[in-house]
Amino acid sequence: MPKSGYDAVAMEYYDDGHVTSRNFDAATREALRALSVQVPSDGLVLELGAGRGRAQEYLDIASNRIVQLDSSSQMLAVQPREGSLLQIEADACKIPLPDEQFAVVVGFLIDPFLGLQCLRESRRMLRNGGLLLLTTPTYEWGAPLRESLQMDMMTTRFKLIRSSGEVRLPSVLRTPKRLREMLAQTGFENIEISAHSVPASTTPISPDIELVCTSRGLAMTALPVIHVIRGTRK
Repeated sequence: MPKSGYDAVAMEYYDDGHVTSRNFDAATREALRALSVQVPSDGLVLELGAGRGRAQEYLDIASNRIVQLDSSSQMLAVQPREGSLLQIEADACKIPLPDEQFAVVVGFLIDPFLGLQCLRESRRMLRNGGLLLLTTPTYEWGAPLRESLQMDMMTTRFKLIRSSGEVRLPSVLRTPKRLREMLAQTGFENIEISAHSVPASTTPISPDIELVCTSRGLAMTALPVIHVIRGTRK
C-alpha cells in the first residue's frame, strides 16, 4: 500500500517534546475518566489509527481482545507498545476484514482520516448494537490556530524535534453539529459528542493552545481541545 505520511513522524510521535500531542493525551485521560466510559466486557475491539496502542491505557481493555489497525508500518513498529491480538497495516477507510466482527471500534485522534467513509467502515466492522468511541481535536481550537498560521483548514503541521523541518499531514476538523450529522448518516444512534479542555494540572501547555486562548481571551482550561464521540450501531 502507499507509504503513510505518519511513517516520517512515527519514531518521535510519542516524545514528550511534542507538547500539543501530550496535552491531547492529558485531555483524553481526564475526559474518559469524567465520562465514566464503559466498554463491553467481551468481544473484539478494533483500534483505528492505533500507533503504539492506547486502548489498554485509556480503557483498560485486555490485549487479547484488541486488533490494532494503522496505515503506517512505522507507527505499528513503535516500541514500547501495547500488546494486541493482531496488527493490520491498512487504511481505516478501506478495512480488509469481514463485516460485524467487533463489539467496539475505538480511535484516538482520528482527524487524519475522519470522514463518511471511515464511519461507514466502522459501522460495517461493528456487530449490532456495537460501540463506537472516537476522539478528535476540536474545530474550536484548530480552526483559529490554522487561520492565524495561514494554513489550510484540513492540514496540520508536525514540527520535527529529532531533526530540522516539519511535516504537513491531513487533519479533518468538524463542528459538533456536522459530526452528529455524519454519524447519523452512516448508521449510528445514541450519539453523544462532548468537548473537553486540558486539565488544570497539565504542564507545560502547548504554545498552539496558548495562542488560541490568548487571541480569544480564554483561560487555558476553558478552551475545548478534544471531542469525545460516542454512538452505537443501528
